[in-house]
Amino acid sequence: MLARAFLARAAASIARASIARKSGGTWKETILHAFLGYTQKDGYFPQAGLSFDTAGNLYGTTEYGGLNNQGSVFQLAPVKGGWKFKTIHAFSSQNGGAYYPIGGITQGADGYYYGTTYYGGYAYNAGTIYRLFQTRGIWVGQNVFIFLEGGDGIYPDSSLAIDAKGNMYGTTYYGGAGEACSGGCGTVYKLTAGSNDTYTHSVIYSFQAGVKDGQNPFYGAGVTLDAKGNLYGTTLYGGSTNNAGTVYELAVSGSTYKEKLLWSFDTVSGDGYYPRGGVILLKGDVYGTTSSGGKNGAGTVFQIVP
Repeated sequence: MLARAFLARAAASIARASIARKSGGTWKETILHAFLGYTQKDGYFPQAGLSFDTAGNLYGTTEYGGLNNQGSVFQLAPVKGGWKFKTIHAFSSQNGGAYYPIGGITQGADGYYYGTTYYGGYAYNAGTIYRLFQTRGIWVGQNVFIFLEGGDGIYPDSSLAIDAKGNMYGTTYYGGAGEACSGGCGTVYKLTAGSNDTYTHSVIYSFQAGVKDGQNPFYGAGVTLDAKGNLYGTTLYGGSTNNAGTVYELAVSGSTYKEKLLWSFDTVSGDGYYPRGGVILLKGDVYGTTSSGGKNGAGTVFQIVP
């Protein structure tokens, strides 16, 4: 698994964080930080997007690099005339630790910063959910939940969505009760916030694959919450006869969720296929991208209207 992920991205050694501003009728890009690659002082291969905290700082993750070359969390703080880059956490697999973050950082209402790692945790090495916080100017990392076995989902690969109650939602690439896939077809899970900083994990949905369901929500896709608590996301595979990916909704009803496929992509109609990212919502419509297909074979931007 690790070798496949590494080789797929081995062509790039330096990535960058950037911002674009509109000036008149044009946009201007500014590079905020160019990653150094394999170095203890920096990271490389940032996979997820960026997030802001309430103070205006930017946060993100790199899958590799950092002190142990097993991933890092970085902060870009606005300063006069630019941005100041700082690695605030380096992951390590030692003693069951978390490593290789693919999803990004989400700030909770409690002031903690939450994320996921694809690997790590005792016994099963199936991934973790972690949080970061500052104490006396030092950033501290703690595991919130450790994935243990296939039925609970394994290899969490997305950023987390957090609702007003502090509950967290995300996806795993494998695992769950879907029997059509070796190792499970992936899951959508929920961490319900309890007392004393405890969380209860539950699988909201296990993907089943085939022509009637999706499978394998891809790196960073995650889920998007609407105002009613319904969840929306994509799977890289499954759906239709071409196994080309889906867009789904998980409609909440009390404490349960019911899945509905909003769209199944195929490889011949020209609407694109293999959606790798998540979706956004605007006035009830769903927007996203596919990495392949379309008129020119190079991917599409899509809109799904109820």
